[in-house]
Amino acid sequence: MQKNARRWYQDQTLWPLLALSASVKIAVVWLAADVFYHSAWFGHVSVDVWGWNDFLSKCQRGLIPYVDFSKEYPVGAGLLYWGLSRLLPAQYSSHQLLFGHAAFMAVGDVINTGIFYILARQLNTRRAGWITLLFLFTPTALILSPVRFETWVITFSLLGYCFHRKERPGWAVFFWSLGASIKWYPVFFIGIQELHAIFAKKRKTQWLRSAGIFLAVSGALNLPFILWSYRTLGNANNWLATYLFHLRRPLYSDTLLGVGELWFGRWRWERYASYWSGFLVLGTLLFRPKMRLEYKAVLTCIAAILFNRIYSTQFHLWFYPFLLFVLCLEEERRMKMFLAVFLGLDLLNTSVYPFLFTASIDELRGFAPLAARRHGGVATALFTVAVCLRALVLILLAVLVASGPEEKAEIQAASAPASASPQP
Repeated sequence: MQKNARRWYQDQTLWPLLALSASVKIAVVWLAADVFYHSAWFGHVSVDVWGWNDFLSKCQRGLIPYVDFSKEYPVGAGLLYWGLSRLLPAQYSSHQLLFGHAAFMAVGDVINTGIFYILARQLNTRRAGWITLLFLFTPTALILSPVRFETWVITFSLLGYCFHRKERPGWAVFFWSLGASIKWYPVFFIGIQELHAIFAKKRKTQWLRSAGIFLAVSGALNLPFILWSYRTLGNANNWLATYLFHLRRPLYSDTLLGVGELWFGRWRWERYASYWSGFLVLGTLLFRPKMRLEYKAVLTCIAAILFNRIYSTQFHLWFYPFLLFVLCLEEERRMKMFLAVFLGLDLLNTSVYPFLFTASIDELRGFAPLAARRHGGVATALFTVAVCLRALVLILLAVLVASGPEEKAEIQAASAPASASPQP
């Protein structure tokens, strides 16, 4: 492996990219908190921020999350928002909450831009700059990062991938475990890495150490709340409520099953969609276990969301970094194909939500089974078409990444002298 001639902080492109990222995020925070604050579509987008209002207020009053009260997200997310509650003024206004939330996520976005560029440069020096710009200017990220918390999960996902590339699987699992404490999907990356270690590297016992790290991180974050709950209340109901909530979540209308119910009525069997999504994820994990992690991560995330009954637009941010790393790795012709699919997919994704979602729900006066047949018009028809097209493009992307190379395969873009890059 070649040694890096310069340290990462000496790269002449990194600092302008960080400055650009900071400028873009400042502009996005201003747009979110000022320009679009009263727009109809932004009202739908920002609803998740208002959903944290009660949590933040209780934290400021000294109540303990998962002990004194429950939240539908895991402990890591609760700790993240507990930190945000320390940064907000007492008795904050809704405008201060939105501004504080967007600024908090913007800091993470700038950090992620730097980490992403460093990793992209290691994969392909020639393409790293413009692919990082794609990472920064993705419409899904620009619209939803200020009002969701995927940002910090991405931070831990990128750090885990960094150590995965350095052949330090224990540290990779550590960071992915931290990410999974906020949202569960980084567990997929742990599974991909460990199956690759078994089948490609013949490391039959590495998974035991990785499982120990995952359990240690999960225990360190969750056990204090469980034990505290039993000590003060005699039960752990407020901790368990997170998991019970997800067993009873209603069907999302911007899914394939959701638009189906808008037109054809309720399907009793849709409640089992999460189970078949689970089997699909398991199948992708076992499919070609020697495949490179960048490709397998994209494939597994698609399997998790494609036919699921819960599908939020920001879920695409789970796999976008790895899809962009694929652009670094592929030879020119296939890279252009992946690029076209990526751009089309992201435009469809943001068309579905928030824009066509907002137009359709206003047209239908609320989503309900058969509502499209009773009240549907142009907006609902376009919404339905966009949801179905998004699913088709996801299937196309899955087919493309399914043919991805194995870890030790030579990739023209990564091995060509013009795009060669030092390896960690």
